[in-house]
Amino acid sequence: MLTVVWAEAALQLRVLRRTPDRMLPLVVVPLLTAAILTITQNAGRADLAGTAVVGTAIIGIWGFAIYIAGDIIESERWLGTLEGVITTPAPFVVTLLARIATVTAVSFASIAESAFVADVFFGVHPAVHHKLLFTLTLACTWLAMTGTALTMSGLFVLTRAIGTYQNALTYPFYVLSGAVTPISLLPGWLHPLSRIVFLSWSADLLRACMTSGGVADPAKGIIAILVLGVAGAGFGLWSTSVILRRMYRLGTIGHL
Repeated sequence: MLTVVWAEAALQLRVLRRTPDRMLPLVVVPLLTAAILTITQNAGRADLAGTAVVGTAIIGIWGFAIYIAGDIIESERWLGTLEGVITTPAPFVVTLLARIATVTAVSFASIAESAFVADVFFGVHPAVHHKLLFTLTLACTWLAMTGTALTMSGLFVLTRAIGTYQNALTYPFYVLSGAVTPISLLPGWLHPLSRIVFLSWSADLLRACMTSGGVADPAKGIIAILVLGVAGAGFGLWSTSVILRRMYRLGTIGHL
């Protein structure tokens, strides 16, 4: 099984290297960082530099992972290889999970992009004061993002209008995650919805790690990210297996 995982990860890296247009979500991140930092700098709020870097990085992570997660299914369908991939001896869920985990790992390049733009073009040097917690938060976010993207990718098997759903799953989550504005500034009725989005916990912890003060109850945030990530992965595994059984029964893997 480990051989399958490594082979699928290598395959996904080759796909990304040979189709650079799929990296477009990461191209947007530096532009967003520049736009937000321009606003904060001209408003005299240099203290918000760390918030800008974290926010644009989260936008990049979510957007890239959701875009490629759907693209994996769509590209296999257009090439006429989806049926073959699903019916190979290697479990489809394992191959899909390996490819999505690779994509999610690549999406974290948005953090380096945001920090680079802030440093080189704005002379802003957001420091990480709690490096261990910062690293742990990133690792937990990667796991949760992989599980969530698996759910999305499994559901995308059921539709050919993948782009429509990808667009619908971007901007609402940018708001609910607190990437665009702090959750405290959102209407009260949105707060419970924000807290079931794991990225809202990730954003809070990452921002807190970039402040010199102490981090309030970091364990709560880490546990929330992991619980929501495991829930997303569990639902993704279950829904994908149900969808595949239905397609096997109806013979509609390539034709909806």
